[in-house]
Amino acid sequence: MRHLAAPFLEQRLRYLQYSTQRGASQATLRLTAAQLLVINDYLPLGAEGDLSLAQIEAAADRWIQRPNQCHRRTDSAATRTKFITEAKHWLSFLKRLRQEPDAPCPEASLLAEFAHYMEHERGWSPQTIRTRCLFLTTFLHRVCDAQRSLSDLTIADIDHVIACKLSVEGCSRATVQAYASVLRAFFRYAEARGWCTPGLAAAISSPRVFQGETLPAGPSWDDVRRLLASTEGDHGTDIRDRAIILVLAVYGLRSSEVRRLRLDDLDWEHERLLIRRSKPRAHTQVYPLVRTVGDAILRYVQEARPPCPWRELWVATKAPVQPLSNSAIWQLVSRRLRALHLPLRHCGPHALRHACASHLLSAGLSMKEIGDHLGHRSPAATAQYAKVDVIGLRQVADFSSQARVLRQLSRAMGIALEAGEVQPECVKTFLDGTRPLSSYWHRKQSILRGFYRYAITRGLVASSPLPVQAPKRPLAMTPYIYTHEELRRLLEATTCLGGANRQIAPDTLRAMLLLLYGAGLRLCEALALNRADYEPAIALLTIRDTKFHKTRLVPLGTDLNQALAHYVAAHHRLTTSTSARAPLFAGHDGARCTDHAIRKNFRRLRTIAGVQRTDGAPYQPRLHDLRHYAAPRVMLSRRAWYIKKSFLFKTLCCA
Repeated sequence: MRHLAAPFLEQRLRYLQYSTQRGASQATLRLTAAQLLVINDYLPLGAEGDLSLAQIEAAADRWIQRPNQCHRRTDSAATRTKFITEAKHWLSFLKRLRQEPDAPCPEASLLAEFAHYMEHERGWSPQTIRTRCLFLTTFLHRVCDAQRSLSDLTIADIDHVIACKLSVEGCSRATVQAYASVLRAFFRYAEARGWCTPGLAAAISSPRVFQGETLPAGPSWDDVRRLLASTEGDHGTDIRDRAIILVLAVYGLRSSEVRRLRLDDLDWEHERLLIRRSKPRAHTQVYPLVRTVGDAILRYVQEARPPCPWRELWVATKAPVQPLSNSAIWQLVSRRLRALHLPLRHCGPHALRHACASHLLSAGLSMKEIGDHLGHRSPAATAQYAKVDVIGLRQVADFSSQARVLRQLSRAMGIALEAGEVQPECVKTFLDGTRPLSSYWHRKQSILRGFYRYAITRGLVASSPLPVQAPKRPLAMTPYIYTHEELRRLLEATTCLGGANRQIAPDTLRAMLLLLYGAGLRLCEALALNRADYEPAIALLTIRDTKFHKTRLVPLGTDLNQALAHYVAAHHRLTTSTSARAPLFAGHDGARCTDHAIRKNFRRLRTIAGVQRTDGAPYQPRLHDLRHYAAPRVMLSRRAWYIKKSFLFKTLCCA
């Protein structure tokens, strides 16, 4: 009787009928009917008039704090959120929810013109245009207002916004670089139209991100199988999630491409699947429908997909029944991946795309075949998968060499001296140094040129004190090529380096020489190796965070792998640490060997073995020359290791 006597009876019945059409169950309808009575009691609903979100929140607060409640909690955040959500839906259905106007975007007309330029002259996709306009809208809200227009901006304003992206918002360097790229394109267009001060676009700087620094990182194929095992069951959500994960992993699709799949894209008669690619540029691609994937989709359509008018393949299993969004697909994959506790930086659907590419590469498919499967048109987009199963790349670049040169200049000029007070004669003296001319002169000049270019564009200095003319570069140092006899003498001489006062054991130095010679590593790469980086069972080394912050896999030859395994077994029996992060090359005290100690022992070793240059060069043979000796042989062996051939869909069917 209370439901029939309450106000808005006709509207409430139509709302419940609307909820039924959206897939609400009988239990949900009963709860909704009860909630509508509560909402009508606490909201000032008259015959007409709109209500704001603030009024809904105030009514929710009064409801959860009402006296004489039969339950204990009076401040449930979840209950309050549910009240607000249902009230917003109810008022939207009645068309009485007051929409708060968004703050107008400063320079909105200029932004609209730039969007038109991106669409009609550059031909960018709608998603790219929306993303760039979102970046520019937030930027213009921060720097422009009624008293400050685009023509008043300086490079200092732009630098401050970019710096806040890193320090305040905590964005990654790759994100900030993309943000700066959008600003640079916008200001380049604005300069051509005369909207802003000339030179701003060229002065915008962003964090440096090296090519290949952010390599794709996804779960292994065994982890993908574990992920699929978590979807086994008869629940509708499990059936749907299993089909989605199979499509993502087997075909390597992007989440937006999976979301756009429609029932009409499945050709059951010819066992084909039509994919609408997102990029580059919108196009379609037809795939054979793999039996495993087809069975999973068919089971979902027959058993778990609720009846609805939508033609999209993936819909929600609970009310409101509607097509899944990109966010919903991300959440269902992320929730199941995180439950496996995998060491992944990103646990979204794109990780399964990386897993698919890595699995195909390990199965022996060529880069061309993998690129065609993933929908890449540029070979460079696929080339990043040549280094697979790489995780944990460094997120902050280490510019220690540049910082060291600037600190040296600061000490040479005087700590209290301002940048604009540095004289050209002092800079030339600093560049020349006290040693003979080397390529380090040009290295210092390059670093200082970048520093003063930055300072001039920001008005910190008026001109650059660097010399106009640079001396001719000296001849490059010729690497020393060891003979087999010299290598034999060096290895034999390691037995002469014993003694209790030696920090490095002879077998450690011998294993180090063999590794530098056999694998062509840099000394810093060998010293940074941990126990977990060496896998003797498959003769593989993982070199992490090397030059340009890249990571790579290095296969080992049979003899080198046996020698290194023998050293690890003999040496690590003497240590107490069992951590996977323990150093592979350690001294008597268990600490990681240092660069200085290795080089010092090698110089003594070289003297004992009688290895020296006789061509008059100023430099004696170095450890790094072992890398030059190994380069041609290592290149040939790794090419054979990486390149194999296989059949694409045979691999997919066995997945």
